[in-house]
Amino acid sequence: MIPYGPFLCLGTLVVIVCWARVWSRVQFAFELGWLVPGVLFVCFVLLGVMLFLWQQIKTLLFGSTDYENPAGEQ
Repeated sequence: MIPYGPFLCLGTLVVIVCWARVWSRVQFAFELGWLVPGVLFVCFVLLGVMLFLWQQIKTLLFGSTDYENPAGEQ
């Protein structure tokens, strides 16, 4: 298992050290005020569709799932 924390720290360090170069590459996207909320909305819709499809695939492969009592305890 690979820890997730070191990658977050490394990414943060890269952004802090190279902020001017990072901002010069992404600044145009934030200048279009409608683009950021629009992309966020599309991402949420696609996430919902993906989760629904994943649930359907799990149901088809493993049968119905019991969310109330997943361990089968009485």
